Amino acid sequence: MTVEVGKGEKVGRINPLQINPLPNTQEDGEEDDEYTSTKSALALHLNFLSTFFRLYFPEATTLEISILTETIEELYKNFNIDWDTDINLIKNNEFPIMEDLYKILEKKSKDSIEHKGELETLRSIVRGMARGESSEIFNGHSNIKIDNSFVCFSISALENADKNVKAAQYLNILRLCENLAFKDRNEKVYVVCDEAYLLISKSHQGIEFLRNFCKRCRKRESGLITITQNLNDFLAPEIKQYGQALLDNSTYKFFFGTDGQDLAEIVRIYNLNSDEKGILSQKEQGRGLLFIGSGHMLINVKSLAWEKEYLVGGGR
Repeated sequence: MTVEVGKGEKVGRINPLQINPLPNTQEDGEEDDEYTSTKSALALHLNFLSTFFRLYFPEATTLEISILTETIEELYKNFNIDWDTDINLIKNNEFPIMEDLYKILEKKSKDSIEHKGELETLRSIVRGMARGESSEIFNGHSNIKIDNSFVCFSISALENADKNVKAAQYLNILRLCENLAFKDRNEKVYVVCDEAYLLISKSHQGIEFLRNFCKRCRKRESGLITITQNLNDFLAPEIKQYGQALLDNSTYKFFFGTDGQDLAEIVRIYNLNSDEKGILSQKEQGRGLLFIGSGHMLINVKSLAWEKEYLVGGGR
């Protein structure tokens, strides 16, 4: 099952303002550090929205994010949603959408005397999501119905979109995947994040969300597979503590052909010998290194005959 979550006539929409129910974290007596009994679904979602808007608008100041958060709290109150609301009782079409957020910001920017400049900035930013170039993606109620055990969320239509739009939508998709993966902790679920570098921005919040997702997977019957062509993106000084944690928490690591700074980092971090370095630098299709714990070995991946029809280009 493929869901197009970029643009198009049949775009699958994930409403960023729809709050996910809290997963049951105490079925086996072990409480999740992130989903503690003292946190409400609204509180956790406001944390998500702070990251979401920082990815969409990296230039936002701390004051602007604070004002936006207060406005969103007010918006939820208008929809009878507060800290004690049971989110399980609310239908998809009963949550606010970006158009609702835009209208309240528009009114505030006209009526308010204090922070008028910040409110006008926020109004203009949210307008892009509610009525502008990104409204097709972000404005509207969630309309995706998952009725398959294998789901691909495609963002190919966003290939030429602004990088901030792609980063925000990637996080939005990952939040939905997290909700699906953690809904039933007895069901085995794998979430595969290709082109994970899209979550990386000037701030660390996007990659931190992925790191936290990775840590929580270990407490459930789920797993996270992260794929990127550029390892070095995850090791930039401002986000290294989160990118390194992703590497350290991975049970299995596959490295295939690479060169330049990415190869240098792999050699440095994993202390590769000259033969292992040579395997990666030759960049032969299917050849690479597999790391399991502290051990590693040469691998040569070949597709089976029945798999080739599912591969792009027939496996060539």
